[in-house]
Amino acid sequence: MTTLSTTDTSESVLFVGRAISEDATRYFMDGIECESATANTRNLVATDGRRLHVAYGVETTMEIGGYKLAKRAKANSKSVEYSPKVKGDYQFPNWLRVIPTEFSDAEPVVIDLSHTRKKDSGKYSLAVCDIVRALPVDRYINFDFVDDLQGFCWTMKVDKKSGAAVFTTEAEKIGVPGYLAVIALMNEPDVKAKARLQPTPEPVAEPTEAITEPTSVQRRRKPFSSKVVAS
Repeated sequence: MTTLSTTDTSESVLFVGRAISEDATRYFMDGIECESATANTRNLVATDGRRLHVAYGVETTMEIGGYKLAKRAKANSKSVEYSPKVKGDYQFPNWLRVIPTEFSDAEPVVIDLSHTRKKDSGKYSLAVCDIVRALPVDRYINFDFVDDLQGFCWTMKVDKKSGAAVFTTEAEKIGVPGYLAVIALMNEPDVKAKARLQPTPEPVAEPTEAITEPTSVQRRRKPFSSKVVAS
């Protein structure tokens, strides 16, 4: 395995790289874990402890192991830089344990986030509203995590027991990876969530004095005189 850093522009690495931890004390979560899926494909995984991103069935030259990212990818990132981790220096979490497997009381909802927030804010906002409506009462979602789901059309399910929202896509054909995201829901909205959930107040117009033209009667009327006429 090479020790030099690698620049990657693949969709799967960019998506998974959005979920790495930026907490220096969680060095075991600061990168992507590459695991064997089949003889020719890999599963790429990243988590920061509050959400999980997975790209499965990926055809890649990455070897099995961990890769530290220079920085977390964003929804508009075009590339990421990573370098291999030293085996034995960390223990990646068992990510399969956080994926709910039963959704007895959940109806799947299609969430189309293929419209990016920047290019088509209207359709993006409608998709976010669909997410909010699908959440259980008194449960909230981190909108920053939702923003990191941009670029894909998802099927969303909510597991009330574990308190997690699960987003999945289906691989369209062999060689095209499928994607999965798990986001832990919150009991209280954060500051950003409160701001985005509040309706935008309508602007209040400043009152203006009406300007009217004098009537014909007003034009003929003479001004009142306060002078007293002596008798």
